[in-house]
Amino acid sequence: MSGKKWIGIFFSIIIVLTLILSMIIIIVDPYFHYHKPLSFLNYKLNDERYSNNGIIKRFNYDAMIIGTSLDENFKNSEFDNLFNCNSIKVTIAGAGLKEIADQTKFAIEYNPSIKQILYGIKYANLLPNEDDEDEGEDIQDLKYLYDDNLLNDCKYIFNGQALRRAGEDILYTIMGKQTGFDEYANWNDLYVFSKEKALGTYNRQENKVENTNLSEDEKNRVLENINQNIIDIVKKNENITVYLFLAPHNIIWWDYVSQRGETLKYFEAEEMLIDMLLECNNVKLYSFFNNTELICNLDKYIDEEHYSEDINSQILKWIKEDEYLITKENKDEYLKQEREFYLNYNYDSIFENSK
Repeated sequence: MSGKKWIGIFFSIIIVLTLILSMIIIIVDPYFHYHKPLSFLNYKLNDERYSNNGIIKRFNYDAMIIGTSLDENFKNSEFDNLFNCNSIKVTIAGAGLKEIADQTKFAIEYNPSIKQILYGIKYANLLPNEDDEDEGEDIQDLKYLYDDNLLNDCKYIFNGQALRRAGEDILYTIMGKQTGFDEYANWNDLYVFSKEKALGTYNRQENKVENTNLSEDEKNRVLENINQNIIDIVKKNENITVYLFLAPHNIIWWDYVSQRGETLKYFEAEEMLIDMLLECNNVKLYSFFNNTELICNLDKYIDEEHYSEDINSQILKWIKEDEYLITKENKDEYLKQEREFYLNYNYDSIFENSK
C-alpha cells in the first residue's frame, strides 16, 4: 500500500473519530445546549457558567435561586418544600451584580412562569467596581453557549471539556449516581468550618484608615449599580415575588472594611438599597447583620464571607417566617442598631487569642 493511501486512511480515521466524539456531545448534551436532560442519563451538574444557561432554557421550573458562591449551598428541596415551588439553582461564583442581573433577566424573558426568586446579595457588591460593569472574560469566552447562533457551535461540539463532561454523565449513569440541585455547586463538604480556618485566610491591614463617607461620584455609581441591576428588574416584573437578603458576612469582614475606613460607605450604600427596595411591592428584604451571635460565630465560616450550609437552611426558615424582615416601620431602628454595633466593636479582640 502506497504512502498516500496510508495518509488517506489515517486522516479518514481521525475525521470519523472526531465526528463520533462530537455526536456523543450532541446526544448527551452535557450543558443542555440543544435539549432537555435525557431521561435515561444521570447528569453530573457542575461548571455553573457552562451549565446555567442550558438549565434556564431546558428545565421545568417556576422559581429560582440566584446569587454568588455564598448561595451555592442552598438546597432546592428545602426551598421547594417551604415555598411550595419547583426551583432551579443558577448561582454564579464570583459574580457581580451585573452578571447576576443579566442572567436573571434572561431567565425571566425565557420562562414567564417564574413566580418566586431567592436572591442573596453579597454585601461587598454594594460598592461597585469596574469589573462589575463588564460581562467578564468567562462569559465572553462562552458566547457560543449563550446565543442561538449555530455557526459558533463548533466551539461546543469539538470541545474537550464538553466531551469530558459527557463522559462523566455516561459514567454517572453506569454507576447509578445522580446530581440534583441540592448538590449542584454545593461546596459545604469540601471544607472545615472553624474560627481557626476563618482567621487563617485573613491578612489584616496593619494601619487603620479613618472612616469616610461616599463621595458624590461614588453615590451616583452606587445608585446606578442598584437601579440597573436590581430595581429595574423587580419593577418590571411585579408578578414575581423576590426574596432578597443581605448575605451575612462575619465579623472578620467587618474588621476588613473598618481597617480600610469603608464602614460608613457600606452603611450609606445599604441604606440607599433599602430605601429603593421598600418602594417595590413585590420585594421582601431581609438582613441578618443584627443577629450578632451569628456574625461573631466564626465556627460557622471558612473565611470572612462563606458560611456553612446549615446557615443557608436557617436563612430559608427565617425568610419563610419573616424573621429579620426589613420594613418601613423598623428600618430606622435596624440601621441604628447596625451602626452602633459595627462602629463601636472591639475588633482587636477577634485576634487576641489567635496569636
